[in-house]
Amino acid sequence: MHFRSACADFMATHFFRLSEEDRLFIFEAANAIDIRASTFVLVPMHCDEECLRNFLDLLAGQAKNCNAAIIIFFNGDSQRTNAENFRHKQLVAEREIRNARDRFGYSSIYIISKYFASASTMGRVRGLLCDIACILAYAKSIDHPIIVNMDVDTRAISQKYLSSFARMFASDLDLKMCAGEVNYGYKGLEPVAVPDQKHVPELFLFNELIKAIQRCARNGDINFENRIWLEGCSMAFSLAAYCACGGFEFDKKSGEDDAIGRALHRYNPNAFLSSVITEDTIFECDPIFTTSFNPDGWLVTDPRRILQAISLGLPGIEAWADLPFLDNAGAHMNSTELAQRCRIDAAFINASRLKTIRDPQNILERGQLASHLYSLIYRSIKYDRKARNDTQFRRLLEEVGIRLRSGEDIHSDKPQIDWESSGLFMALTEISRHADYS
Repeated sequence: MHFRSACADFMATHFFRLSEEDRLFIFEAANAIDIRASTFVLVPMHCDEECLRNFLDLLAGQAKNCNAAIIIFFNGDSQRTNAENFRHKQLVAEREIRNARDRFGYSSIYIISKYFASASTMGRVRGLLCDIACILAYAKSIDHPIIVNMDVDTRAISQKYLSSFARMFASDLDLKMCAGEVNYGYKGLEPVAVPDQKHVPELFLFNELIKAIQRCARNGDINFENRIWLEGCSMAFSLAAYCACGGFEFDKKSGEDDAIGRALHRYNPNAFLSSVITEDTIFECDPIFTTSFNPDGWLVTDPRRILQAISLGLPGIEAWADLPFLDNAGAHMNSTELAQRCRIDAAFINASRLKTIRDPQNILERGQLASHLYSLIYRSIKYDRKARNDTQFRRLLEEVGIRLRSGEDIHSDKPQIDWESSGLFMALTEISRHADYS
């Protein structure tokens, strides 16, 4: 797959469909950036975010070592921010960029800005960023450019984060997309990015569930195919593949990462189908073009959107559908307040309920807690939809750390679960043993 030919075709078709406003912005932004890089780190940033310095401290040194360009897309809209306030915050962000360049002695850190007339979709924001990178790479005749998409509310990253992605694409020129592990507030048992580093058990549960879903999807245990599901805050792909599959869908309010991941996964110029294509059609990946998981590409992101969902009584997995970016900017969510709300509300797995795990005499409370845990997991798996039958459902339960007793119906309201051998139950026990709830 050759980038220049793929990009030329992409520009001839995709750019024709864009609005005049978006086309003008893409070319003006690209003309303002003078850089030659093969790795572009693209980062949307809502104007009300206050974590730019922390993000740059995490990433700028790695970018310098890899000769990667960082492009921050500072944006806001007239519905939520007045023009004067936007301009003030834009100046503050631009100063942070200059300071980071000086601190790290690295000039390839850029900021572009746009004040939208109305709230913009994440598909449009990420699409504009990637299209700008296409223009930059095409103009400088870069042979194999890659994109690493991140979010500015990243809280911790692997020391090998950028270098591992760059290395994987450099060693396999047919690699079209790659993903690392995304953690929401937790890294293992440690609440490294949870406010005050105090435990929120249902947030931990969400992390264990989403990682189990991803592992099963990669191994082909669910959904009838081996597949990597991209997550917007950490996803990498070659620009050639991005162009070939048609780019981001600008009208996606949220789920733009799923959509681009589906398009990249299905891109197969040598395939043909004899039936009607639907969202659930299974595609065999072209063996020429590969996908990969990067074990060194992990990061921890701010869990605020998940905490918001939990505080509303929803499983964390429903956060993006019920709290889409277009209507619920992450910058307007207070992680500290949300975490506290999750800890004290009696409807959740709060401190007092969690401590009953260690009390073998409290059979009633343990049973209620177990039932609540299973109902959350069951609802989350059903909502996710990747487990397509009972066999896959049971396999996913096992990956999460739950083994049903022999002959138990997975759809039962109160199934008999072998909690004593449950990895998840043991992890929650460990959390309750070391948590400081003072």
